[in-house]
Amino acid sequence: MVIKLLSLLFGYVRITVRGSAIERFLNICIKNEIKLYKIERKDEVCMCASLSISDFRKLMHYMGRTGCHVHITRKIGMPFFTYKLRKRYALWFGTVIAILLFFVLTNCIWVIDIQISGKVDLSELRKNLNAAGAYTGVPIYFIDENKITQTVKHNMKTLDYISVSRLGNRLIIQAIDDNDAPEIQDDKAVTGIVASYDGVITNMDVKGGYPLVKVGDAVLKGDKLVTALTPPTTEQGTGHIGHSIASITADTLRTEQSMTSLTRLKKEYTGKTKTQFAILIGNFRINLYLGTGISGIGWEKTVSETQLHIGEGTYFPIKIIKQDYKKYNITEIAYPVEVIEQEILENAKARLENIMLSGEIKTLSYTSEKKDDALILNITAHCTEDIASEISEEGLTLPQKQTENPSE
Repeated sequence: MVIKLLSLLFGYVRITVRGSAIERFLNICIKNEIKLYKIERKDEVCMCASLSISDFRKLMHYMGRTGCHVHITRKIGMPFFTYKLRKRYALWFGTVIAILLFFVLTNCIWVIDIQISGKVDLSELRKNLNAAGAYTGVPIYFIDENKITQTVKHNMKTLDYISVSRLGNRLIIQAIDDNDAPEIQDDKAVTGIVASYDGVITNMDVKGGYPLVKVGDAVLKGDKLVTALTPPTTEQGTGHIGHSIASITADTLRTEQSMTSLTRLKKEYTGKTKTQFAILIGNFRINLYLGTGISGIGWEKTVSETQLHIGEGTYFPIKIIKQDYKKYNITEIAYPVEVIEQEILENAKARLENIMLSGEIKTLSYTSEKKDDALILNITAHCTEDIASEISEEGLTLPQKQTENPSE
């Protein structure tokens, strides 16, 4: 396979040799290292063979000694192909332009892959990336990953982490914003504990700080449960201020109201489909279909884009857009009340378990009523959960010890 490709690249000729001294011709070729292959003997005075262009030129010096006539029957390979096209200047000009265009396009950023986590403002991030020089169409030589990272960090103070990396002409951005996560206090900070929800305390495990409540007390959301200020244990003591650590379990009562329609709309596909294609070059779109896209009720539209690329790091500003349409009819289905109730309860249970910091639902009860075409459920959940929430008490000071005035 490799030899065949090399032969096509450098070119070879197919010759016909005629004469009474075929054997002498072959001996001269062997003696002068002229390589013949694909030899085919036609008869006693005729044979065919293939040889490279360089060997054919070498053979021309010995033609008078062979006593045979050599005719070229075929010219095969790239040199002969380019020779035929030597005067087609438009073709050569187009080839040069295509090579230059390929070089330019592969040395510009055409894909910016943004991966975000948490509550990152995507539009603001794109705006800051654009201001930092990370936008589609910019030459890769102008991309400075460290400078872009520092600029975006400076402009977006809420970002906890951002990284910029380049793979070929593809830019990969990773940004994380965990500002919504509960603030974790330093274990040496002055902190207290407050109730995160209303409840009746059933268990207390205080490992740091001074408890202000006891088991059996009813507390409201925001009530202080443990303080960082520990009072003195003796008359001569001064007490101390430290870091509060506690796990406080309470019985809580959570309620919610949920309303759901008893009838649902269901899509039933008819099996009729349509597909349309378009090409997007930069911001210029070329539709490969007549008219406009299909719109209106009864058609489900799915759009997929495929960007032209070579491997994982070479992308071009060309996208193939595929629009798939599925025909459907809408039917109204009435579900039994029991099915709707079960669905509402499962969803409510999942929401409550997600809201609680640490706990479980002991019992779940509800009352239901129908209103028009809807079902209303008033749900009550008896839960056991940890209601301890850590807060800062920086600035807390020890009370000054009162001293008695000496008697006169």
